[in-house]
Amino acid sequence: MAQVLPVVQIKVNSSGSWANLITCNGGQYRDVKAACEILAKASKGPVSFKAFDTASGELIEFYRDGEWRSQERKD
Repeated sequence: MAQVLPVVQIKVNSSGSWANLITCNGGQYRDVKAACEILAKASKGPVSFKAFDTASGELIEFYRDGEWRSQERKD
């Protein structure tokens, strides 16, 4: 049986609060992550992203300081 890819919600934080950025099909997730990385590199300030499975609400990955991680660091 083929794995069902989740619908993914990407949130962005560039000024202290989280905002919805984009919702994409799981098959597009890799491309959307790459686009987020390009946006982060182009930003004059720090940018973070969170990716959530829209069905479960669970965090899939978190982007900060130039890398994607599966768990948020408690800095």
